Amino acid sequence: RVSQERAAEIAGMNRSDFMLAISRLGVSPFQYDYEDVLEEVENVG
Repeated sequence: RVSQERAAEIAGMNRSDFMLAISRLGVSPFQYDYEDVLEEVENVG
């Protein structure tokens, strides 16, 4: 995994501009895998 900060750095942008750019492309800034979702559900329940 790559953090948002690192991804922005790789793209040559600051984090704010990077977040705006991916939003315009319809890409969610949140990336969850199956285990992450299960953990969140268990913590809520």
